[in-house]
Amino acid sequence: MNLTEYRKTVEKRLNLMRILVVCFLLIMAAVNLFVDLPEEDPRNFIPGMLCGMGCGGSIVTLIIIMQQSKALKDEEKLRKLYIEEHDERHRLIMQKAGQPMVIFLSLGLIAAGLIAGFFSITITVTLTAAAIFQLLASTVVKFIYCKK
Repeated sequence: MNLTEYRKTVEKRLNLMRILVVCFLLIMAAVNLFVDLPEEDPRNFIPGMLCGMGCGGSIVTLIIIMQQSKALKDEEKLRKLYIEEHDERHRLIMQKAGQPMVIFLSLGLIAAGLIAGFFSITITVTLTAAAIFQLLASTVVKFIYCKK
């Protein structure tokens, strides 16, 4: 893959990330407009949790958008980004740490926890804690493999 093809790939990725930011904002708006639980309801923290995750996701996505937009403007930064993404050692470490799959599974656990939060707080806390533990364990394994 040459740099012009990679540039197109990064541009497509940026467009998808912009759509993701809009989705996060729509979710936060929908939660604020349509979810109204009474103050004394123990499940009242779920809308705040959804908005917090939407806000955090938006911020992370915007940071990535800014970094990759800068790389598109500078040929050297684009080359470094390409090398970083296609580094075989880094890919092997990520595979051994199970990184791609762990992220999807953890997001699934968090989503299930948020949905279950409207029915049982215990399930929400349990699923969210399991997702956090899973992400932390995978990160520790990744650091261990990076040091080798």
